[in-house]
Amino acid sequence: MSKSEMLFRSIIGFAIGDAYGLPFELEAKYHATMNNIQQEMMGYGSHSQPPGTWSDDTSMMIATMDTFSTWDTLINLEKGEISEEVLHYIMNAFVQWRNNGKYGWHEVCFDGGFTTDSAIKNYEQFKNLNSCGQKEEFNCGNGAMMRILPLAFMIEHLPVRRRYELCEAFSSLTHGHPLSTLCSFIYVELLINVIKRRDIEWSVQEAIEAVKEIQSYDILRALDLGKCARILNNGLINADVASINNSGYVIDTLEAVIWCLYHSSDFQSAVHLAATLGNDTDTTAALVGGIAAIVYNEPLPREWMQELKNTDLLISIAGKLIQSFPKQFDLKVEK
Repeated sequence: MSKSEMLFRSIIGFAIGDAYGLPFELEAKYHATMNNIQQEMMGYGSHSQPPGTWSDDTSMMIATMDTFSTWDTLINLEKGEISEEVLHYIMNAFVQWRNNGKYGWHEVCFDGGFTTDSAIKNYEQFKNLNSCGQKEEFNCGNGAMMRILPLAFMIEHLPVRRRYELCEAFSSLTHGHPLSTLCSFIYVELLINVIKRRDIEWSVQEAIEAVKEIQSYDILRALDLGKCARILNNGLINADVASINNSGYVIDTLEAVIWCLYHSSDFQSAVHLAATLGNDTDTTAALVGGIAAIVYNEPLPREWMQELKNTDLLISIAGKLIQSFPKQFDLKVEK
């Protein structure tokens, strides 16, 4: 599987997970188990949207990716340099999504987290990157981690410390607490390693090693590391489903993602398992789908693909990123 193919599969897998989990958002654990025995792409439910609808998770993720492509002249990936202007353009893209529905499949913004919404409003008013992201621990929802996926395809060749710094820059646009950065970094590292070798256990262990390296630079706080202990001690591989709390809290989400990837055997079972955990099902299923689509080199479920809305937009934006950064995707560059 080429890196270009991985990107396309990851983006589509992410959107499928988002759409599959959306009808069950805020429902109790096992609701999807009892109410979707046939594992169909259902609709309506929590948000009264038709089957195949993806939400703020996919919209903000492709807004980030589209901004990378549009302003590629402000990005030097070989040196790991991304201009601050790009961060402003990303926030402006989020403003367009929130106010006008841009990057929504039907040009409507119908879902969004409180912390993310507050950060976008703050930026719209003051245009200050340093103050828009919410910095308290009670603001540590998963709204930064859910949009960070494109960064993994851009920075995997950089030193680990620079990868962390870039995760911090992009995560803190909306979620300024160090715990949010740490979880975004772990997800990015997990995806980077899956791109290298489609093996979940190996990828999780490599992500843990990356955190240890960052820890050696005295960047991370012991308190945040302690709260991620079950992840960093690889305690999820034998964890019981009853211990998985799929709330919107960023640690709970990351634990749920890793647990689902450990306890499934193909793309469909991984996404469905995420939906059965209840509560923030769309985000967890999206994050799972973005990785599982690469791990399992198999056709994505045909029935789900048929229902997924506006795949043309998703494919177009992914293709635009590849064309903007051909070296990153091992394409020949014409002189």
